[in-house]
Amino acid sequence: PQIRDERRPEPIHATFINSLTKTPVDLYWAGNANSLNERSLQLYYGPLDPNGGQRTIDGFEGQVFVLTEVGGYERLGEYRLGSSATTEKTSDGRETFVLTEESGNDFRVTFPAPSTESISRETNAQTCRSITIASSAGNEDEKFLDRCQRCVRANGCG
Repeated sequence: PQIRDERRPEPIHATFINSLTKTPVDLYWAGNANSLNERSLQLYYGPLDPNGGQRTIDGFEGQVFVLTEVGGYERLGEYRLGSSATTEKTSDGRETFVLTEESGNDFRVTFPAPSTESISRETNAQTCRSITIASSAGNEDEKFLDRCQRCVRANGCG
């Protein structure tokens, strides 16, 4: 018989800090290292305000987290739990990742450019968001479904 190791991995307490001075960012889980879906944004963990906004999560070694511009998908940083690229790692399993102006600019240069299809999707998504926001601003009583249907009928949405 084959004996499986039933030990659970130790969680990593990771803190993500946004030290950009003017730019709020969003935190996403993007999968596990070396998985086929590592590059997709899968789970939204919330915003981080500029000038030290932070969020602490519990994760496991190999999980990949991404910081993006709020309302968009441009990546400003990508972090793998348990990697040597942490800014700070303590003996009790805590890791700290800090997004700085310098690291954000470096990451923009090294991350592969988005495909034409991705750029088109993001342009359409911005169009849809602006239509939905504009239509809701005019009438507070308008139901969400009505705004959504208006957006779907617009050119570039759907």
